[in-house]
Amino acid sequence: TQTLDSSGSTGSITISAPHGDIHIGDSSQLFTSNNVVAQGAGTLGDIHIIAHNLSLDGISKLGTDNAGEQRGGNISIALDGRLTIVGGSFINTGAFGKATSGDLNIQAPDIQLTGKDSQIYTGTITSGNGGHLNLHTDTLQLLNGGKLSGGSSIGFTGTVPSGSGGVITVAGINNPGTAVLIDGTESGIFTNAQNALGSAGTINVLASSLTATNGGALSVTTSGINPSAKGGSINVIATDKIILSN
Repeated sequence: TQTLDSSGSTGSITISAPHGDIHIGDSSQLFTSNNVVAQGAGTLGDIHIIAHNLSLDGISKLGTDNAGEQRGGNISIALDGRLTIVGGSFINTGAFGKATSGDLNIQAPDIQLTGKDSQIYTGTITSGNGGHLNLHTDTLQLLNGGKLSGGSSIGFTGTVPSGSGGVITVAGINNPGTAVLIDGTESGIFTNAQNALGSAGTINVLASSLTATNGGALSVTTSGINPSAKGGSINVIATDKIILSN
């Protein structure tokens, strides 16, 4: 759903299949957005999904793009099976205006992101801040370029963003912490401020175990030259072990 050159609010999207599987593929898009030109006062609609399994492939998108002045566009996903994202597909909340981008709340026992540009992210390209990305899962695998990210970067508007990158939090559901595996170049959890005035963001991980190997990384960086462009923080608590290996 979207508004074009209007101050009206967009509708929300709710998909409920508690015992079924939902597949978004072949460059399909499920999203809410409001027009960049209008930047109206309307609220951006949310997306709610309840299912057993959810999968995205083939450069598909599930997201909210907020160009307005009112916060909105949250995404909540509740699964009792697996979330799978492959083939350059992504789930995102973005801020293209003054408002903070929506929050992303995902609960699934098993989450796997595989392949370059397969990601879950929240970010800003203007004065609005990135949102909160909250993952509650017992097993998280980021493989061969799969990533979680929050960022502040120059986008299609050409404006140097002043908003800060988002906050990423990973924690368990049934266990005290998440078993996290990050494997492969460009795989990882990132909050970055690229040529921006805002700060990078924060990563919080409560893990049972954390393994980062073959170039996998946790990273908060800034390439901004303004004093306000600060790097963020990485906070990791592991109840069992942490393994970092090239």
